[in-house]
This record gives sequence, C-alpha cells and structure tokens, in this order.
Amino acid sequence: MSDYGMKISLDGFDVKTATPEQCSLHSKYACPKILLNQSPSHFGTYTHTFGSNPANGVTTLKSVVHGFNYKPMHFVLIKYDLSGIERTSPLPGAYGTANQIYARSTTTTLNIYLQRAPGTAEIEDLTGVSWTFKYYIFVENGA
Repeated sequence: MSDYGMKISLDGFDVKTATPEQCSLHSKYACPKILLNQSPSHFGTYTHTFGSNPANGVTTLKSVVHGFNYKPMHFVLIKYDLSGIERTSPLPGAYGTANQIYARSTTTTLNIYLQRAPGTAEIEDLTGVSWTFKYYIFVENGA
C-alpha cells in the first residue's frame, strides 16, 4: 500500500479511497501547528478595555513573545459590540469610521495594534469600549 499515513476524510468520502482534496487532514500535507505548553501561550484570548481614549496614531494593544527566530504565521479574531450588534471578524479590521485594528508578527513577537487616523480621537471616544481577541501563533513545519 503506497498511500498510507493519517487521513480524515470529509463527509461523503471513504477515507480508504479519498484524495487529499477530499480530506480535512492528510499526513502528506502540512497543517498549521501550534506549540503547546509555551510561556506565554501561543494561543489564547485577550480582552482589552479602554480606560481612557487612546491618542491618534498607533497604539500597541497586546504583545505576545513567541521565541521563534522567524516571523510565524498567525491568525487573530476580534469580537466587539458596535451599535448594539455583536460582531466577530478576523484581523485586519475596522472599528467605527477611522480606527484600524491589525496584527503583525516580528521575529520575536505577535503584536496587536490599533491605528487611529488624525482627528479620530476627538470624534470617536473609545473609553469603556471592550474588544476580545482570540490569537493563534503557528509554528513552521518541522519545528
């Protein structure tokens, strides 16, 4: 048998005959991986509540040291309430008319940022606003 390894087929496909495209997991292809038991954790939830209105420009909301010597792939979701409607979306994203929220990996950290356009702080006061982030830092294949 030449096609062996770990496979999980999608609904409606026989795992014994499924092609890689018909599988949700196939050991011949890399899947995103997260190192467990890291300090700080490479995945988690972070809630940021603004105690005061942030200034215009870039504000770092969260930094997570990952300890890799390369820029790893990451995925960050934000959950927030806007005008009474709860929203969840992947970053990058926007809040209000001129607030950009994004994440960026460096060779040492994953950072979550808020960037406010000039004049935004005067128009949109974020005091008391809460944002919840779910973040994942992936390790490169074979690490």
